[in-house]
Parts: sequence; structure tokens; C-alpha cells
Amino acid sequence: MQGYAAYKEAQIAPMTRIDLVLTLYRKALDHLAKARAALADHHPEGALPHFAKTQLIVLGLAAGLPGHKDEAARNFLRLYEFVAYQMVQRTLESVEAAEKVLRPLLKGFETVREQAVSLELQCKIPPLDRDRLVSLTV
Repeated sequence: MQGYAAYKEAQIAPMTRIDLVLTLYRKALDHLAKARAALADHHPEGALPHFAKTQLIVLGLAAGLPGHKDEAARNFLRLYEFVAYQMVQRTLESVEAAEKVLRPLLKGFETVREQAVSLELQCKIPPLDRDRLVSLTV
């Protein structure tokens, strides 16, 4: 029973918002690399799941943004829309175009990671487990 008690008392540190974003960007870029390899090997059918997964990741990132009253959010939405469109093109050029968008964004988020974690710990950015599902302005 001691093992169960220790397990029950253990606190698992939740993932911060910035770490989730970084993970999603890295996974999208990983799928793009796999799509690139499949296309380079003349196996376009092998690239399809990677295009689809990249598109799903980017659409998920877009779904988390408020598309109103925030110019930065609108700019991110435009970038995500561009990447999603590139995934439909299914070419080496479209992979390169998507990477040219996602790599600088990843680097930028990596640069501000410590500050974002600090803001989340200070409750200036709500943690993931307290996210609101609906936003209503009257």
C-alpha cells in the first residue's frame, strides 16, 4: 500500500502552454521532414499521412487563437492558413514553404519560453487546466 500512497501523493507538473506550443511546432516540423523524405524517395503516398498530421497540428494551433480584436492573432491565423494550404499542394516546394513559416515561429517561441513560463507561474497567463472553453462578450 505504500507504493500506492506515494503514487497518490505525487504531483505531476502540468505542461505549460509554451511547452505545448513548442511540442506542436516540433512535431509539425518532424512530420514535414518525413513528408520531404517520402517525396524525395518518390513515394508520394508515404507522405500523405505526414501532410495530414501537419495540417491537423496547424489547424489545432489556429483553433486556440481568438480571431478578433487582436492583430497578432490574425497574423498567426494567416500564417497557419498558409501552412495548411501548403499541405494540400503535396510537393517538395510546399514542404519548404511550410518550413520557412514554422521554423522562425518555433525559434521565436523558444526564445521567450522562460518568460512565458514565468508569466504562467505568476497567473498572468492561465494554465492549461484552467482554460475557458467559451468566450462571450456582451
